[in-house]
Amino acid sequence: MSESKPPVLKQIFLLKFSASLILFSFSLRWSLTLLPKLEYSGAISAHCNLHLPDSSHFPASASP
Repeated sequence: MSESKPPVLKQIFLLKFSASLILFSFSLRWSLTLLPKLEYSGAISAHCNLHLPDSSHFPASASP
């Protein structure tokens, strides 16, 4: 009778999957800890210059 062996392909898949999961979790952790440092150093700046028209900035064609 043949012995019951775990499939090799399943073991390889589980090994690759777990290695990918570990690599993904470390890269996500690294990027989340690096993000505030980049933001405070000025590498990432989110500025929103919103110029709303007020009464002194109307175009000449809009005046009566």
